[in-house]
Amino acid sequence: MSAIPLTLLGKTGETVTRLGLGGEGVLRTYGREDDAVPLIQRAVDLGITYFDCARAYSGSEEYYGMALGNRRKQIFLCSKTHDRTKKGSLRFLETSLKNMKTDYLDLWQFHDIRTESDLDQASSPGGCLQAFDEAQKAGSVRFIGITGHFDPTILVKGIQLYPFDTILMPVNPCEPHYLSFLEIAATEARKKNLINGTFSTGFGNSFFNVLFN
Repeated sequence: MSAIPLTLLGKTGETVTRLGLGGEGVLRTYGREDDAVPLIQRAVDLGITYFDCARAYSGSEEYYGMALGNRRKQIFLCSKTHDRTKKGSLRFLETSLKNMKTDYLDLWQFHDIRTESDLDQASSPGGCLQAFDEAQKAGSVRFIGITGHFDPTILVKGIQLYPFDTILMPVNPCEPHYLSFLEIAATEARKKNLINGTFSTGFGNSFFNVLFN
């Protein structure tokens, strides 16, 4: 049993470790198999269960595919699409599954929303929100999440647009002083029952992300 504290993840009903492994750092650098693969395997050995990634994170999906093998079902595996169209996102999902050597993702996320234009494109006919519905019905993904690192007000509009299961946002020392995600986005996410006051942090990223539940 892991000594790392556990927490419920968003509206998924799933329990994951409060510390997760992200897809940045060495995992986002090509040609670092000798470092990245043991890192992932060591994280599993330590009992970490939340593993985050994205189609945009260079070679990190491939590293997960190399490292997990028959341990895939021991973890909660995530990736993301930064394409705003249905066609492009489904193509990304196919690539993610192939790279990670799995037939499903536990969590697929609408990645890095920044503007109202992102939301308009995603929710239009042929937008990526349709890809989320299709992939979930097909069993290729279990849950759907949203991430934003730029403007908490846009993230709030995103969670009002679609019934997401999780929300991911950044927290840093400047948090209380400029565009506070905790004050703006977290407050609204709590109203949607996406969070209840606890959170998970991830390492392997350039800054800490918060996965609220």
